[in-house]
Order: sequence, then structure tokens, then C-alpha cells
Amino acid sequence: MEDSDDLKPAQDQPNLVWCRPGTFTMGSAADETRPNLNWHMVSEVPATLVTLTHGFWIGAYELTQREYIEVMGTNLSYFTNAPNHIDLPADRLTWNQASNYCAQLTRRERQAGRLPEGYTYRLPTEAEWEYACRAGTTNRFYFGDYPDYWNLPKTTPLGEHSWYFQNSQKTVHPPGEKAPNPWGLYDLYGNVCEWVIDRAAPYPGGHVT
Repeated sequence: MEDSDDLKPAQDQPNLVWCRPGTFTMGSAADETRPNLNWHMVSEVPATLVTLTHGFWIGAYELTQREYIEVMGTNLSYFTNAPNHIDLPADRLTWNQASNYCAQLTRRERQAGRLPEGYTYRLPTEAEWEYACRAGTTNRFYFGDYPDYWNLPKTTPLGEHSWYFQNSQKTVHPPGEKAPNPWGLYDLYGNVCEWVIDRAAPYPGGHVT
């Protein structure tokens, strides 16, 4: 959710975290080791200093199947066989489906009088997502640096913050079961993929606003 002002509104929003304006370094160094170098070179370099001039709210948890059904009236997820499947994250959504959910949610909340004037629900930009994920930290992960993270056993800090191949039993899990980042956001690593509003492209470098 974004607002039309730089200041946090007086009323807190349930399950949303306020991210005030700020500056951070987005991306990673060109020599940083990654398991897929082609993907890394396209999507995360060169490191770029980014200033966000507007504050924004972002969901503390991944969208659940229950929340998606309540707005869209259907369930498009793959993991629907578990007894508690509607409390699992909504998975397998396309970018268009995720964007349409935001638009429908905005329409519903405006009609119900629950959305303040000038606010809208949308996907975050990549810069907003990484800013919220880093939460003021400068490490590879917000909880530390782990150069060989894809080979780590499940007893490492990554397993305390994330569902991934070694500890997930090849299925998704309810949002919020792992430890949050310093700003109170959950499941930023692992569990299911998350969409942003802009496309993947090399970063410009330098300082952008």
C-alpha cells in the first residue's frame, strides 16, 4: 500500500509494516558468488545507491489462499490438498493475477470506506521490496553474511528465518512461522516467490532517486 504523503498516518494498519523514506544500497557486488551467475549478472549489478522519497506500507506476511479467495472468489494455487491449505501462501499466481488482486482489493476497501483517501494497494517496486527486506542492514542477508548459503545445513540462521530446499519438505508453509527481519516482515527468503511491480533489468549504478 502506498500513500500520497511522506508521513506515516496516525492509524496503524493491521498486518502492514510502515517503511519510512530512506537511502540504501541496492544489489550486490559484481564478484559476489551466486549459484546462477547469469541470473545474478542481469538482476543484481551494479550495486546502486537508491533514495526512496516516499514512505509506504508493506505486508508483514505473504498473501494467503484465504485472503486471495475472499477478494477474487477463486483459488489458483497448487498446494490445495493440505487440511489447512487456505492458510498457506497463495502460490502459482502470475504477475497479472497478483496485480489484479491488488486492484480488486483497492476497489473493495474503498467501497467499504476502509481505505484512506489517496491510498492504493499495489505490488512493491523492486527497490521498495529490497529496502524493506534489508531493514537497514548491509549484509548479504538481513541476519548476516553466508557466502555458500545454498549448501548450508538446516541448522544455520537461514533455517531460522526461511523455508528452503533443505528444511521445507518440498512444500509451502503458513506465513509467519519463521523469525522476522528487524522491521517485522516475515518469509522474505524462501517459502514462495514474490512479485514486484517492475521488470528485471540491469541496475543503473550511481545514485538514483
